[in-house]
Amino acid sequence: MTVIDSIVAQGGERRPEDQSKEKAGATGGFEDAGGLGTAAAPVDAVRGLRLRDGVAALVEDGLLELRYDGSPVLRVKGLPAPVSGRFTSLGERATAEPLTAPDAAVFDRVASAVGRCLAEGVWQDDALVVQAESVRPGRVVRPTSLTADDEVRLSKFAYLHRRDERLHVESPVQGSRVVVHDTRVLDLVGRLAERTRVGELTDATGLRPTTVHAVLELLVGAGVADLADADHDGILASDTDVQRQWDFHDLLFHSRSRVGRTDEAFGGVFPYRGEIEPLAPVRPHHDGLHVDLPRPDLDEVRERDAPLVTVMEGRTSVRHYGEQPLTAAQLGEFLYRTARVRGTYGPMPESGMPYPASSRPYPCGGAGYELELYLTVARCEGVDPGCYHYEADTHRLTLLPTPPSLRQQLLDTASLSAGGDVRPDVLVTMTARFQRISWKYRSIAYAVTLKHVGVLYQTMYLVATAMHLAACGLGSGNSDLTADAFGLDYLEESGVGELILGSLPSPFAGAPVPGGNPIGKMGADPTWEPRLDPGWYASSHARLNGYGS
Repeated sequence: MTVIDSIVAQGGERRPEDQSKEKAGATGGFEDAGGLGTAAAPVDAVRGLRLRDGVAALVEDGLLELRYDGSPVLRVKGLPAPVSGRFTSLGERATAEPLTAPDAAVFDRVASAVGRCLAEGVWQDDALVVQAESVRPGRVVRPTSLTADDEVRLSKFAYLHRRDERLHVESPVQGSRVVVHDTRVLDLVGRLAERTRVGELTDATGLRPTTVHAVLELLVGAGVADLADADHDGILASDTDVQRQWDFHDLLFHSRSRVGRTDEAFGGVFPYRGEIEPLAPVRPHHDGLHVDLPRPDLDEVRERDAPLVTVMEGRTSVRHYGEQPLTAAQLGEFLYRTARVRGTYGPMPESGMPYPASSRPYPCGGAGYELELYLTVARCEGVDPGCYHYEADTHRLTLLPTPPSLRQQLLDTASLSAGGDVRPDVLVTMTARFQRISWKYRSIAYAVTLKHVGVLYQTMYLVATAMHLAACGLGSGNSDLTADAFGLDYLEESGVGELILGSLPSPFAGAPVPGGNPIGKMGADPTWEPRLDPGWYASSHARLNGYGS
């Protein structure tokens, strides 16, 4: 909650961040809250500022209070009566007269603190048709002025979904949404799939032409629709070089899993506490035959391993393998050092951890450890070919009843992802028990899981390098295939990462050429330009592979 005590006395210029206006070129008129106090409703009274759904403005004893879903978000005292009155009038259709310049300046300063409580609405016959909301702090969506000859098209990043009991058209480009109150607007949105003149759309829905025009101006202002840029050959924002190189799902994921362009619940808020029990810190075991794996000896590992700097600098992705297969002892040591359960503890609600947790060798947000390892074994001395689940708390493998055809599909998919004719000894598939993380986190749960995949990749790379094994993380996989192959429910647990593993060729053909060129492993590359100490790689690679000191 924000409290502003002497806002009337705040003279002088506004802060630079309050003065800034973020124009989106051809995409619309998205800006800060400045200038709202002097804005009057249009002549036809079809458009104006209002409070967002769920927001109420109350005035008592000279104190203005804004509430969202009953909770205070701002309290201001000492406001001029016209300013307080303007806020209370925004609960319905905005038809108030413009404020005087001094009062408008005060209104703008307050509005800039609660921009996400405000919306720009379009009405017809006193019924709200749409409203545009910003999800960015201190920002308000403003309509973009259009003529009948302007050309518009729906942004490639726009999407329609249900939120509460309304349909929302949103776009991550501006960090804003248009809430649909009159479903006739959906006909207009459908027409925007093709580039069309504004004048050809105003009779498309059964709404009055002035209403349609106002809705279009709001759609463009919100970044949901693109306006052809007459100054740049009529290009639409979705067709610019920058936006062309963003995929729809990537930009949406980026905007919704970071603070700043979402107004949803965010972070470790435990949304299901008291309603749903958290998943256990260790996955229940699969049924099947077990293969006990050898455990490494810590003193022997310390004696054998190269220093960390040597392992980090000498690490490289290896996609070809030695004549001799990986052994059960090597596989066991690799899994033990990267993914075993060292212990479990909790819950500890007094410390902000109302769920049981575990400890493992790699870092994990909230000690959730939702990742599981499944091994598709093609060649390993001491372990028969097949698909296995790694029981991280017992250090053993459980054989799964995966059909040979699905096992081969897993290996073929991994080979394709690795670049072609690659035949690893073992494919390690990382799955996530999604609800283990989403029980705690809102908005960021899947992003957190992908971060966990990344740190586990690096942990596996370093351990494999220290053990003189060939490892390569893969950039893609088939989550449906992993669910089918391992007998999982796609929405409860499915693949999120893959790494291929095998024995290292001897002698290793990947030695760098003089000068430490890691991309010249198979010979000199004329594009190589040395920068900062590439010799560290050459020296470390030599030491790890026995031809240097």
